[in-house]
Amino acid sequence: MKKKGKVIIPIIKALNPIERKPAGSLPRLTTHQRKHANHIIRSYCSNYDDGSCILLNESPCPQIMTKSVICRFFRYVLLEELQGLLLKAEIFNRDILKICSVCGSKYQSIGNRAKYCETCKRNIHRKQKAESKRRKGMVDK
Repeated sequence: MKKKGKVIIPIIKALNPIERKPAGSLPRLTTHQRKHANHIIRSYCSNYDDGSCILLNESPCPQIMTKSVICRFFRYVLLEELQGLLLKAEIFNRDILKICSVCGSKYQSIGNRAKYCETCKRNIHRKQKAESKRRKGMVDK
């Protein structure tokens, strides 16, 4: 029985092989990343059925059992969906993932000058503008 919100892709053999690190090893997940990956697989993978993989003739799902990224469906379909984008950034683009200097939460940034996550950025910018207005008002008098 399939859950709502499952992701389906018609041609799985057309997916690229998983990128390897320069030493030739597969990307590894931390414990937190593995828990997040398992949640995504159980919730959204159309090939997951009560612990087994339909593509592998009902054998146990290998991605749930290991900390390495070995499933091409997980890598190229589930991590590309909205629920997996942050996890993808954590695993493959560690230099793009930054930590907010105010609240300490992780966020994704394209540029190299970003210091704050979206919520803190709005608050900091508002405070900086108010301080600038105050200083400007004091200088004019």
